[in-house]
Amino acid sequence: MLIDKAKPGFMERFFRPVQRTVLFSLTTLAILLVVNSHQKCNKQEILFFDNPDALCPIAGTILPKESWIANQTRHVLEDVDFREKSAAKLGGAVKVPTVVFDDWKSPKDDAEKWSEFAAFHKYLEQTFATVYDTLKVDKINEYGLVFTWEGSNSSMKPILLTAHIDVVPVAQETVSDWKHPPFSGFYDGDHVWGRGSSDCKNLLVALLETLELLVADNFKPTRSIVVAFGYDEEASGNYGAQSIGEFLLTKYGRNSFYAILDEGSTGLARVGGKLINMICTGEKGYLDSVIELKTPGGHSSIPPKHTSIGIMADLIHLIEENDFEPALINTNPELSLLQCLAENTDIDVSLKKDILRAHLDVSANSRIVDYLSKDFFGKATIKTSQAVDMIKGGIKSNALPEDVSILVNHRISVQDSVNTVGEHIEDLILQIAEQYDLGLIHDGETIREISKFGYFNYTGTQPLNPAPLTPINGRVWETLTGTIRGVFETYFLPENATLPIISAPGLSTGNTDTKSYWKLTDNIYRWIPSALTITSAEDENAGIHSVNEHVSVDSHLQTIAFYINYLRIIDTEFDEEEQSDAVEFIF
Repeated sequence: MLIDKAKPGFMERFFRPVQRTVLFSLTTLAILLVVNSHQKCNKQEILFFDNPDALCPIAGTILPKESWIANQTRHVLEDVDFREKSAAKLGGAVKVPTVVFDDWKSPKDDAEKWSEFAAFHKYLEQTFATVYDTLKVDKINEYGLVFTWEGSNSSMKPILLTAHIDVVPVAQETVSDWKHPPFSGFYDGDHVWGRGSSDCKNLLVALLETLELLVADNFKPTRSIVVAFGYDEEASGNYGAQSIGEFLLTKYGRNSFYAILDEGSTGLARVGGKLINMICTGEKGYLDSVIELKTPGGHSSIPPKHTSIGIMADLIHLIEENDFEPALINTNPELSLLQCLAENTDIDVSLKKDILRAHLDVSANSRIVDYLSKDFFGKATIKTSQAVDMIKGGIKSNALPEDVSILVNHRISVQDSVNTVGEHIEDLILQIAEQYDLGLIHDGETIREISKFGYFNYTGTQPLNPAPLTPINGRVWETLTGTIRGVFETYFLPENATLPIISAPGLSTGNTDTKSYWKLTDNIYRWIPSALTITSAEDENAGIHSVNEHVSVDSHLQTIAFYINYLRIIDTEFDEEEQSDAVEFIF
């Protein structure tokens, strides 16, 4: 995707929870790295970095030199027959309604509800038979899938590529609003339509198509390739990715993977005349605050001054009036994203100056916080959010409510934690409890004694602290961003495009399956390769979690084309702590 947003409102593109963001690393030396492959990629030229002393260095280009790899890449992008078959494979995946709901029991406890997932497995086995025949396939906790292609060099850490099988439901009352039926997988020549087409069966199918192409090419990996698909990401991943994470941790151990790439940000943004590629290197935390108020019942003809619903209304108002404070700390990837924009794009001079001093000047930092706080999407990246999403109470018009509950959803910013959020909400509940002489129990601990008037019971559920930040100052990041430049600039962009592509990190405001893989590697990237043009907000959102979800087939083919290059490139790369005669550094 390619969008032109300069100055006012340009932050909106970077702070949407579905299309996530990116940043850059610092290094002290530009080096020309020549890698001689021990297999099919005989030689690559790598330049790290063009501007090493900048806050946002720009990686040099990395691209396999062999002409046959270039021909294969162009075949994926340009061959009409390949395009039709690829669209059909994605459309077929969309046709299987692998819907998941939040309250579903595990497949072992309620197999009937998960029957479509068995059908989807069968579809994959039939469609990608050569992948199943060549790679080792493990089924994890019924419907999780792990494909393993063993490499010849066990000292090289494996790469992990992930996606998820499940999709969000389609509200029955919206079916008539779809241009094409939500599980039709309809292909109109440009787009595939249907639930899951862009979140994220497109990525899942693209990864399997990539493996299919490599198998057909008789590729023999040196570095092991692992591809994993969870099946309940849209319901927190407790059955799928969590079980897969445990399986991989047991098999390989902690910090055993070269890198993980999962769904996340996608597309290019044009800001101040430059092309920005955003890769999420961090993810906000999560907490649901479930607050229950129990009070004596009675007949509504003789009510107290404040019923439990009225008291809960006071608490809701207090919570919403006491929001979390925004902060742009140095470890927030959004600061690095802003620095990339400030150093490389044409934005307001005073804004640029403040951004470049925000990491060391309190006044400049405060002005940037104020600037971001005025933008709906910008503020979501620098503060913990809270949303009162659910309320329940009362069963009859002439009976006083005895049990009222609310759920407040929090997405925890990098400066906060599960504990600080819980303490903040506890303090607010305590104020109301004291005002109405009520008790308070927080996660089983009595904070204020239960009284004859009742008590609050506060429980924090699904607690998740913000994700560990992915480092951006090593060769794993450099290789990824250099390959992005090489593939995107060579194959995806028109000749008159403004170069170079600038990759930068950012913060995902939503959560992905990667939360189950934190122990496997420090290098986690939430990003889907694509460089298409966005002409409207509707195109940008692509109906994700809404009506008319669709994906561009051009974008889908670009994902495949990127991965057939990237997997070959990292097959010649060694981890930073490893040395090889195949790597020559020229200073």
